[in-house]
Amino acid sequence: MKAMQDKIIAIITNMVLSLAIIVVASTMGSDVTGKDEGEQNKLENVYDNEAEVNVSLLEKDELFVGVAIEDADSEEKAEEVVDAETDVTGTGELFKDVCNVEDFVNVPVRVINKSKYEDMFLVNVSEFLNVRAEANAESEVVGKIFAGQGGEVIWQGDTWSLIRSGNVEGYILNEYAWFGSDVEEHVASKAQLFAVVDTDKLRVRNKATKNSATLGMVVQGDKLEIVELGDEWTKVIFEQASAYVATDYIKTEHIIGTGMTIEEEQEAIRAEQERQAAIKAEEERKKKEAEEALEKAIKNSGFAQIVQTSAYSLSEEDAYLMACCVSAEVGSSSYECQLAVANVILNRLKGGYYGNSVRNVIYAKNQFSVAKNGSMDKYIKNGPKPMAVKAVKDALAGNNNMVGFTNFIYLPCADFSKYSEYIIIGSEVFYRR
Repeated sequence: MKAMQDKIIAIITNMVLSLAIIVVASTMGSDVTGKDEGEQNKLENVYDNEAEVNVSLLEKDELFVGVAIEDADSEEKAEEVVDAETDVTGTGELFKDVCNVEDFVNVPVRVINKSKYEDMFLVNVSEFLNVRAEANAESEVVGKIFAGQGGEVIWQGDTWSLIRSGNVEGYILNEYAWFGSDVEEHVASKAQLFAVVDTDKLRVRNKATKNSATLGMVVQGDKLEIVELGDEWTKVIFEQASAYVATDYIKTEHIIGTGMTIEEEQEAIRAEQERQAAIKAEEERKKKEAEEALEKAIKNSGFAQIVQTSAYSLSEEDAYLMACCVSAEVGSSSYECQLAVANVILNRLKGGYYGNSVRNVIYAKNQFSVAKNGSMDKYIKNGPKPMAVKAVKDALAGNNNMVGFTNFIYLPCADFSKYSEYIIIGSEVFYRR
């Protein structure tokens, strides 16, 4: 390539010098003052243009495709393009249609942008591709490259190629990978999408809302694997768990992952086994702790005893509404539990804190969830369960097994430390604060 450039420069230089000699010859014997002073200036301009032509030709000649001046000496960084109109073997035929030096200055530049994936590969597999110590299928497996991963091509052959991916270096079969421009074509569909933090600091939250808890902070340039990209919030992996970041403060980028050596894979398997064992141990601990707490709670639980109290005089409509509420809340529980819920409603009515009517008590804000979520509506429409009707009638008659109790909660949700007194019936805890 350097030799070709030198040859072109020499041709141009000879043309310019020949033109200069002609001009000089035409002015011999003339006084270089007065009207001939212009001819002297032209001669000086011709010599000045010599350097300009040399530089312009190197910068703009179409023979050199996408090669900067500083790289012109490197044959490895340029590719010669020769066509029918470009004869680099002749002596001046290349410039047969050029009339003057200025034509060279305006020769257009053709630039070919090199892909950032030019020397990379991306595996074309659904699970993983073996990396071998030598270029044959019987050679030792030294590592694995999983789907969405790739790396650097050291040498590419017809069947096998030498690659580097993370800490693993070895040979892969070409048929199971994309190379160069093919990588750019498939990277968006195969490589993992990451959120790149595009602000100084960004909160990572446990839910997709500004009011949710902050799990941690990430800083400019940090990368988080994306689970789901959203318009306002993006679901990511943070410390091996799902979390959320605000989409406005991230950029997205497909990142080609790297493989691992066999030793790294074994270490990763061991670490995952330890992690799973720790999770299982923690679950067992919590389960045992809950069982012990329940056993203790049952021992400390009071006993429901039916006490005869004053009867209530309510309308048939109120009694019907009570029976529907009892059916929705504990319709599958024992009669004792259903009687207890009916008495909680009456105790609240008697206390007056939740309203002065059965309807007000049942539909009080944030109290009986079945009144808000629609569970009670089907019983209002189709009628309450028979056992619930009996429980309500008995409660209205003054059979009270929850004297003074105005609250109950589902057993797994109970916090016994907050209750001054409680009674467990089936799956419900009736308590006083």
